Amino acid sequence: MCVNNAVPIPPVHVTQGDVLVLNVRNSLDVPTAVHAHGIYHNYTDYYDGAEMVTECGIPQGENFTYIIDTTNQVGDLWIHGHAHSQLTDGFRTPFIIHEKIKPSTYDEEKLLYFEDWNERAFKDMVAIDAKLKLADFPPSYRTMLING
Repeated sequence: MCVNNAVPIPPVHVTQGDVLVLNVRNSLDVPTAVHAHGIYHNYTDYYDGAEMVTECGIPQGENFTYIIDTTNQVGDLWIHGHAHSQLTDGFRTPFIIHEKIKPSTYDEEKLLYFEDWNERAFKDMVAIDAKLKLADFPPSYRTMLING
């Protein structure tokens, strides 16, 4: 799965106090939703991105704009698809909120993230595992990506 023709999806970096605006156009054949994992949605739960919990999801061919205020948050979080098996199929990326004032000095900062990888879509892997009567759930991945 890709976003803006990018695989893997590039990390999102903002500075504390920024307002992140995600303009999402759903080009998939199923509804989608985007969840910023770890964000406090005080009075903005309609931007939480949890399909069938705080929203119905973005229908195929439709747009939705998420607005995420980072005023009261810092840290290493992540953004991911929150519908169907989109997270498992690669709809995920780091979401880093940098502190406005750094608490200490250091030489450099490195982002290291690991992802499961499979050449098949999650739904196809589930069907194969069911046919073979394998007990693994979710299906096991045999390969991994480091920083994409």
